[in-house]
Amino acid sequence: MKKFKTILIILMLVISNIAYAQNLSFGIKDGISRSDIRFQYKDFDDSRYFRVNNLKGERNYGLMLNYQITNFFSIQSELYHSEKGFEFNLCTDMDGGTGVFGDYKMTYITIPLLANFEIGKSLKFYGYAGLYMSFLNSAKNQITGTSTASPDFLHYDFSYDPTSKLYKNESGALIGLGVKIPLCNKVKLFVDTRYETGLTKAARNDTEYEYYHVIGSFKDVYNRSVSVNWGILYRFKSPE
Repeated sequence: MKKFKTILIILMLVISNIAYAQNLSFGIKDGISRSDIRFQYKDFDDSRYFRVNNLKGERNYGLMLNYQITNFFSIQSELYHSEKGFEFNLCTDMDGGTGVFGDYKMTYITIPLLANFEIGKSLKFYGYAGLYMSFLNSAKNQITGTSTASPDFLHYDFSYDPTSKLYKNESGALIGLGVKIPLCNKVKLFVDTRYETGLTKAARNDTEYEYYHVIGSFKDVYNRSVSVNWGILYRFKSPE
């Protein structure tokens, strides 16, 4: 959180110095996402026991800067808080009596650089693509073990701090489509959807599977997510 506040202050200072630019727009955004991981099993036989699912309803929110170069092309950068992760279900007893389930949740500060193409006069449709850099802000998990070895159905908490098992930074690519709706001369409402995929690994390959540290069963772990976003863009000077 301290890292996010520091970057936010720097960004606001930059905005205050270039706000006179006629082609510059500033925006705020919010959104929800579904995320999971792309990975391989260290042991091929593990695929019989594991099921990895999407983590649903995660948040994305932050700030945007858009610089209009032509009527149909602009460069955009953003600074936003993003939440990623995955859910899992591990059956350690093929008869279904014993298993482990839970989720991993990571938060990142993400900074993308995007090429934005748009068409239309008043109502504008746009598409964009680019690269991003993410900085790990926090990580946690919830891991619950179950057992029917006794007459009672038992639950065990195997949760731990997974931060050391994850890389501090990751980079990736994203692509998206959206629409801008004018609210007045300087303000536009936008709605878009985007897909993000990691190009560098999110978790370390040398993590051991012990005490149900589930991510230790995977290798070549990459984040990926689909999100729906909305927000407001404000243009500092009215277009002529």
